[in-house]
Amino acid sequence: MRQRHGITLRLIDSLPEAKLHTHPIPGMRTPAEIIVHIYNVLIDEIPRGIVAGAIRADESAEGAIAADLKTKADVMKFVEKSWNAGNAAIAAITDQHLSATVSTPWNMSLPGWMMMGITNDEYLHHRGQLYCFARLSARRGR
Repeated sequence: MRQRHGITLRLIDSLPEAKLHTHPIPGMRTPAEIIVHIYNVLIDEIPRGIVAGAIRADESAEGAIAADLKTKADVMKFVEKSWNAGNAAIAAITDQHLSATVSTPWNMSLPGWMMMGITNDEYLHHRGQLYCFARLSARRGR
């Protein structure tokens, strides 16, 4: 995940700052909202939830969080803060946490180890959305 995070940092850096809050595809999150979703829910909330036994992510707050990220520097600061919090939570996860059932706000309860797998899959899925946006921006001359 550290390697993926490093790649994502470079991807975020390639995004045009002026388009962080645009909707490249109707109904899709903005790049800033995708970044908030990745780093707030997947990187920070899920590991902390595995330790606590319950994930309490509030995806409805993502738009407001993203709106507060005015510049790419704001985005990078948010990403770093979320990464550090998630990294600390990962360090606290034990085999017992991974075996225990974790409740979620998504109407399912799963063992912690499965939540780690979901995090991996979802991270790559949403990063793929950012790649699509980056490619669209590059084609259109940013």
